[in-house]
Amino acid sequence: MIVTEVRALFNQLIDEGTISFVDDADARSALKRAYKTFRRVVTDSDSWFYATTVDLTVAGSTYNLATGAVTVLGASPTATRLMKLLLIEVINSAGTSVGWLRPADQLEDIIVPWTTASLQFIGTYALRNTTLHFSNSYTGTLRLHYVPDSTVNWALDGVADTQFIDDVPDDLQELIAYIAYTDYYAQRDGNPAIGIFERRRSLEGALRAHISGRHGSGAGVRDTFFGGW
Repeated sequence: MIVTEVRALFNQLIDEGTISFVDDADARSALKRAYKTFRRVVTDSDSWFYATTVDLTVAGSTYNLATGAVTVLGASPTATRLMKLLLIEVINSAGTSVGWLRPADQLEDIIVPWTTASLQFIGTYALRNTTLHFSNSYTGTLRLHYVPDSTVNWALDGVADTQFIDDVPDDLQELIAYIAYTDYYAQRDGNPAIGIFERRRSLEGALRAHISGRHGSGAGVRDTFFGGW
């Protein structure tokens, strides 16, 4: 779906004859927040659904994600804002992956490298506030795999606008409008429609089932093996 279609569905759900109660700014804010909730439902089922990458040039045993040459945190990140760190990959001078860094639960848990038969872990990392701490000193490229923040512009809801949302099937993206109704409009309206709450629960269950079933059992196994932050 596109933003215009989700906005139209939201307008139908609230069934307001005037914009005095819910104006454009209210509706766009509600849908923006609803989409964040929608994305959390998706990533709860498959952390890698929205995953993207960014390369960092590192020299040392730490890297500040808010002040480095490439940033994903802070006031104005140079790449899409990081919401969840999934994996750090070590890239050699030829641009080839040579292994991964494992996450440490605590800074004190950063340990020496170890390997498995199929994958090589060549170090560990811990993210504290905006700084990545590594078990080794690196000079070169580290590739972050992470869940980014949304870049959807919910103000592009006019008839001629074509703002794409994401690759979740259209019928399941209807959930965004239902979340906006139940989490925002219903609280202001004071007379919520019970059927809309039931429809939200049904759509959310269908979304979780769809995302979980896209890779069979592979997504869950991968999330468990690689960990993440």
